[in-house]
Amino acid sequence: MFMRRSSSRGYFRRRGALRSRSSPVETNSPAVLAVSRTEYLRRMFDIHDTRSCGALDVRQTCNLLKCLNEPAWLIENISNQMKSGVAPPKISFDHFVKIVSHRQRDFLREVEAAFQIFDTNGDGFLDCAELRHVLCNLGERMSEDEVDDIFRELDLNHDDRIGLEEFLSFVSRHSS
Repeated sequence: MFMRRSSSRGYFRRRGALRSRSSPVETNSPAVLAVSRTEYLRRMFDIHDTRSCGALDVRQTCNLLKCLNEPAWLIENISNQMKSGVAPPKISFDHFVKIVSHRQRDFLREVEAAFQIFDTNGDGFLDCAELRHVLCNLGERMSEDEVDDIFRELDLNHDDRIGLEEFLSFVSRHSS
């Protein structure tokens, strides 16, 4: 049975992709964020599972990865694996979550390693001098004002130092 899609908003609401505005998530605990991320991935997966068979083919998987802003090399790699038979021709939701979670864990490890390299005094925070040293010695030369602007953008809690969470937040916002 085909459903008439009079409006995309109605279609996505029927598919469960739109969240009610009356019940926002009020906590930032890791458990709630993990559940929210899984719910989001489930909704996106269901939207791309146009046949409602519980699995995505190569085209659907690639389209979903593009919607999630995954890098082109990853999409191409997964597409090639699915087409060549290395990966199954259809990917279930559980398999999809493993792919995305593995990528996210790798990203977090890389960001943490970079942070530790930049934290020259090993106190777990970057101060303006450490950030200035990194920015002035990597790539093109930056002015004092440019470094100060970047530091202010990174220092979300305004304590004149940048913690790993602030650094991760900044890198996540600017990596897509």
